[in-house]
Amino acid sequence: MFKTILHLLLTFLISLRYKITVKGLDKILAKGRKSIVFMPNHPALIDPVILISLLHKNFEPRPLADEGQVDKSWVRPLMKTLRAIVIPDLSKNGKDGRDAVLEGVQGIIDGLQQGDNILLYPAGRLYHSRHESIGANSSVSLVLKRVPKARVVLLRTTGLWGSSFSRANGMPSLTKHIALYVKTLLSAGFFFLPKREVLIEFAEPEDFPFGDEKLHINRYMEDYYNKIPQYNTAVPYYWWQGRRAKQVAEPEQQNINDDTSHIPAATKELVQAKLQELSGIETINHKDRLAQDLGMDSLVLVEYVVWLEQEFGVVLMNLDGVQTVAHCILAAAGEFSAPENGNELDVAEAWFKGKSKKALVLPEGESVAEVFLKQVEKNPDKVIITDQISGPKTYRQLLTGIFALNGGMEKLPEPQVGIMLPATVSAVVSYLSVMFAGKVPVMVNWTVGAGNMDYCLKNAGVKHVITARALYEKVKGQGADLDALGVRFIFLEELAASLSKAAKLKALFQAHFSVRKLKKADV
Repeated sequence: MFKTILHLLLTFLISLRYKITVKGLDKILAKGRKSIVFMPNHPALIDPVILISLLHKNFEPRPLADEGQVDKSWVRPLMKTLRAIVIPDLSKNGKDGRDAVLEGVQGIIDGLQQGDNILLYPAGRLYHSRHESIGANSSVSLVLKRVPKARVVLLRTTGLWGSSFSRANGMPSLTKHIALYVKTLLSAGFFFLPKREVLIEFAEPEDFPFGDEKLHINRYMEDYYNKIPQYNTAVPYYWWQGRRAKQVAEPEQQNINDDTSHIPAATKELVQAKLQELSGIETINHKDRLAQDLGMDSLVLVEYVVWLEQEFGVVLMNLDGVQTVAHCILAAAGEFSAPENGNELDVAEAWFKGKSKKALVLPEGESVAEVFLKQVEKNPDKVIITDQISGPKTYRQLLTGIFALNGGMEKLPEPQVGIMLPATVSAVVSYLSVMFAGKVPVMVNWTVGAGNMDYCLKNAGVKHVITARALYEKVKGQGADLDALGVRFIFLEELAASLSKAAKLKALFQAHFSVRKLKKADV
């Protein structure tokens, strides 16, 4: 009953915005309803929702889902109902993530052998442009080698590239524009909203290359998905803006620097030797693409990232932009910069506000804390720090963060507090919060290995370490036994989530009117 009601509600909500045309589904039904692996292209975040609503009644497919997308309180019950096979984000979980992905693939194999239907996205990610790119992903070939009698059904969805759920308009989110959606639904009386036309085509090709190598299989699927061009189309949200979709310019593709001429020869040789070992290809040049030319998928790339950290002490938090041998070389030299999730934030105008040609003069002070507070009083609303996750922050915003965390830091019993974070706004706020709590911030380098970390933490007397859940899981996934260090890890995300609205308002008030309190701190 619950699944039926949920299915009807989902179908109704989708119909309010999308006019969906389906072709070829009747032919799939005519051949049976078991042991089918449905493999769609992935132009937008909303297409899995549409496909599940379309397929659930007759096939009840089990979706292969990304942990980062579904690990939310309101999504988890739905995934449990659909018996989803959840896999982690490899870029965050390292070797443990690799093992979990392989377990997920085994779950697909077991399900197909038992007669289940599976919804598997071959690319494993959203469109980055108007073309599907599967690269060297091996999930499809791994499954078909083990279940050669499975029915393969390709699904091609067109019409969603350009929607708010696609990357044509920046990094999308299923919840990012909820306020806009509610507003437009109300303004249209629910039933008069301009609709986006979506075409979904089903095909069970007889010439599918079941026994071929993964690159041949992937190229076959790419050719099918890209046969019909996708265009960046904008559909009005309000009925008075008209109902016709219009084609708009494609988003500019960001070019990542690939100049390795200045990198030491020894670094290049080490990287190339490792890539030769991982790919099994003897002749490699700097412009070779990891997927298309070397056949390296994300599972293999994880091996390179783990080696990179062990050999060079370099941590890559985002694998998405690592596309070529040149990128791997730059990463080894600590010079590779790929935008988080493929989207780099523009530098905010506030960063340049009040720009002056005057020489930088720091105020007098006996400590970092004293100089910082003098700068706060002098320029409270000046942007002083930024990163790709938090964006630009002013001195006042830093103060607000310090006051919000200060109480929790003061309660820690030891005089030393560890901080295991990359160079981000969060790291700075954590450092200052610990310092103004009258304690000694101890920066923890996770790239030195668990043994060295254990030695350093014990000698520094550190019993509590502030970190981020994503970093903690990533380091554990790369083989470091963090649980054996004998320290308690404090996750910033959980600490922030535990703050009440009253505590946040108090921190904001203190940042404006109680700066003197920090001057009294024993720092």
